[in-house]
Amino acid sequence: MTTDLILQRLKDLAVFFRLGRPLEATDDLINLLTNMIPQVTGKISATPLSIESIFSSILRCQEAEDWLGLADYLEYELSDFLKGLSSD
Repeated sequence: MTTDLILQRLKDLAVFFRLGRPLEATDDLINLLTNMIPQVTGKISATPLSIESIFSSILRCQEAEDWLGLADYLEYELSDFLKGLSSD
């Protein structure tokens, strides 16, 4: 899966979470993150956050049902991390 496609999927999922429709997006999010792990494990991005801290924050937001926070992490933090990888 290309970085551009992943970024678009993250943005689409963020929209579902912002609209308060987490049931429609959660399975797709889990599949996307699971498939993304091998591509980003051990890689360094130009952003100051690590992939581990981003994934931990996403999990905390999901557990707290903080859908807006989760959407922000998907659309901004994780997307910026991935963009930082592609510029290496």
